[in-house]
Amino acid sequence: MTTNNRMKLKSTLAHHTQGTVDLASWLEQRGISHDLQKHYRKSGWMESIGTGAMKRPGEKLTWQGALYTLQTQAKLPLHAGALSALALQGYAHYVRLGKQTVYLFSPIKTRLPAWFKNYEWQELIEEERNRYEQQSEQMRTERDTAREDAAKLRGLVEALQTQVKDLMQTLGPR
Repeated sequence: MTTNNRMKLKSTLAHHTQGTVDLASWLEQRGISHDLQKHYRKSGWMESIGTGAMKRPGEKLTWQGALYTLQTQAKLPLHAGALSALALQGYAHYVRLGKQTVYLFSPIKTRLPAWFKNYEWQELIEEERNRYEQQSEQMRTERDTAREDAAKLRGLVEALQTQVKDLMQTLGPR
C-alpha cells in the first residue's frame, strides 16, 4: 500500500463514527476510489453489509447509526418518529419486551436503500412515508418565492418614490 493510500485509510478511520455505516459514494467523495475500497475490504479494514455500504469489522451497527449515515452521507430526509422518537428523548414510560419496533418517517418519494432494509437489525424497522415533508418543502419553496417577489416589489416602490421625489424637486413649489 502506498503512503498516499495509507493516509487515506488513516483519515477514513479517523472520521468514522462508531456504530455507523460508510457509504461507498461518501468514501469516493473523500477521494477513496472503488478500487481502493475493494482493497480495504480484501485487507480486512472494512466489510460490506450490502451494495454501496461498509462497516468496520467487528463493530456493532445500530439503527440509530445507520439513520445518522442516511441523514448525513446520503442526505435522505428521514427521521425517527412516534414511540421511537419519544424513547430517544427519554420519555419511554415502560420497559419494552421482545423485539422493539422503530418507526422511521420520510417523504413519499424517499426510499430506504436495500442494505438498510436487508440488514438484520435487533429491532423491527417500520418505514412510514407521508406527504407532510413533501408539502413542507413545497410551502418553503412558495414562501421563498413570495419573499423574493416582495423584495423586488420593495425595490420597485423605492425606485418609484425616488422618481416622484426628483420630479417634485424639478417642478418646484407651487
